[in-house]
Amino acid sequence: MSEIANINQESLSSTLVYPNKKYEEYKYCDIQKFLTPEYSLEQHQGYNKTEVEKLVDEVKSNLTPESLLLVHVNGKFIKEYSIIKPVEGLTIQFSNINNDHILFQNYFDKCVDKEEILVKNNAQHIHEVLFVNSAKAAEVNEPIVILYINDGSNKTVYSTRRLFVAEKRSKFHFIDVFVSTPQSSKFHNCVTEICIEKNAKVNHVNVQNVSNNDVLLNTTQALQQEFCKYKNFSISVNGQLIRNNTQAALDGEYIETFMYGLYLSDKKNIVDNHTLVDHRKPNCYSNELYKGILAGKSVGVFNGKIFVRQDAQKTNAYQSNRNILISKDATINTKPQLEIFADDVKCTHGATIGQ
Repeated sequence: MSEIANINQESLSSTLVYPNKKYEEYKYCDIQKFLTPEYSLEQHQGYNKTEVEKLVDEVKSNLTPESLLLVHVNGKFIKEYSIIKPVEGLTIQFSNINNDHILFQNYFDKCVDKEEILVKNNAQHIHEVLFVNSAKAAEVNEPIVILYINDGSNKTVYSTRRLFVAEKRSKFHFIDVFVSTPQSSKFHNCVTEICIEKNAKVNHVNVQNVSNNDVLLNTTQALQQEFCKYKNFSISVNGQLIRNNTQAALDGEYIETFMYGLYLSDKKNIVDNHTLVDHRKPNCYSNELYKGILAGKSVGVFNGKIFVRQDAQKTNAYQSNRNILISKDATINTKPQLEIFADDVKCTHGATIGQ
């Protein structure tokens, strides 16, 4: 860790190379231009305790008595602000990539596309992995709230990594909350793997409300087995640049996948949602709906792809993107896509833009 912490500004640009507009998948989202020389990888820093506690208390006031809360400040887990208690069938661990838990070893780094540039950058600089596991047939009704707080005016790049595993016939739901103090200026690259075994159910809510100086890069990749169900809700409220790469691989029969998104953007902020639903096996269902409201000189991007492989007969897949521009200077770039290699399917997609 000390080696990473001591990387100077000159080496930062060569250590982290983010996409620019030359990358087709980042055509409207030039991430590299936000990585100015002032940024560093130094993560050992203090934080404004008053501001952070205020944000923690605000979140706690909206929790149920049964909720679990995992608080991170500038990418580091803070136990004193968190609420962790024993829950039957639920395992929560913080470890390095050498965790010897059998499920960790089986699934870590197996769901993600290792060649994707955000994932590659994340892998270089992760210090700690959050591992959450619901045991076989366990029904975890307590919501797991994971709070990420960006604090401080110093420009810092940091990476967080998570692995969620829902074993057979288990169920849990978790809520990500990304917030920041007003003076924050952070570059946060978060990568999440979700492995959902046979007959398991996972609900995932992602709320993003960071400062107008923050860059939030969020990659979520789910690997689903037969008869399981995954629901993803993404709510992007504020941030200088928010990029969501949300993917699901339906690697079994009779799988259900739902992706819902809401993005509200103002000023010169950018919200970019890229989704991929990969139908690999027959008799699966997916439904995707993203809605955006853009004001000021903000830019919205939606690029959604439904991929139906040759063996994925009897696929039902739906995708819709709806947008409202409430300013003449706001922009939306939308590209719903279908790639179908099977002949017995029901697939629809569409996009609307209105003032």
